[in-house]
Amino acid sequence: MKKLLVLIFISSAPLANAQNEDFGDLISKLQAAIVKVQTGSKTIEQKLELIEFSSVRYSYDEVDQKGVKVPHTNEFNFADIDPYAVRQVTQKDVLMIVLAVKNKQKLAKITKAGESEPYDEQVSIYASDVDNARVILELAKKCIPPAEKITNSKLKLGSYDEMTAWMLKSVKDVSLGSKAVNQALAKGEFTGNFVLNQ
Repeated sequence: MKKLLVLIFISSAPLANAQNEDFGDLISKLQAAIVKVQTGSKTIEQKLELIEFSSVRYSYDEVDQKGVKVPHTNEFNFADIDPYAVRQVTQKDVLMIVLAVKNKQKLAKITKAGESEPYDEQVSIYASDVDNARVILELAKKCIPPAEKITNSKLKLGSYDEMTAWMLKSVKDVSLGSKAVNQALAKGEFTGNFVLNQ
């Protein structure tokens, strides 16, 4: 009696491609999905820009019925967003997609009308309708895994000296709006000891 061996190969290529979409392509799709939103009392003109690596700047202008425009800016890294906490929220006549930072850390840099606000633990993106909200929500979730890979690969430091050199180089002067801080970091007297001059 002859035995017949049947092998079935299932291609996982489409699934792999869906999971490994290029971060830049996902950001382009998200940029296209983020559109002008009209509420009962104001218009929201919004846009998304890729800053560097996996960090983005989401900005929007709130324009009231008299034409007064208030600019808002949120900067955050998609690698910091908790994929299980991306959700749709409705407030009166406004739909928003909330991107919450992992462990409720205040990592989202916020400015309003050009002035710095306290860092926040979440960013909210406006949606024009339910279908638009679904698209933004799904794209935002898809952005997180490749952003984590980008962030994990951008800083590869193996030794204490490499870490120290990176930290000394990375502490720089900071200015935002009308506020400025001059600062420098120097090695201290003992190993692992640093001096911050401001």
